[in-house]
Amino acid sequence: MLQASDDRLEMLLGEAMTSVGLKVDRRAPRGRVPSGEAEAVHRRGGRYVSIIGSSALFHNPDDRGPEAINPDAIARFAQAFTALARQLANA
Repeated sequence: MLQASDDRLEMLLGEAMTSVGLKVDRRAPRGRVPSGEAEAVHRRGGRYVSIIGSSALFHNPDDRGPEAINPDAIARFAQAFTALARQLANA
């Protein structure tokens, strides 16, 4: 799920994800308190953009090791966030 503090950040990350072959399955409604670490930023009035999964094994000891990850997907997310960071740095 993509969650962002504003429409622009949501659009930019969505475009960056699409450009590397990722899709946005869900978007958090604007104004909703975000999940995860973005909650602290939101509550202090900061801007944020993040993704959060829905795996029941998140933070579970069984969610470890090479059989529990998808290196290609991780690389694509890294590419998307790198592209977003570069775009924001040059804005």
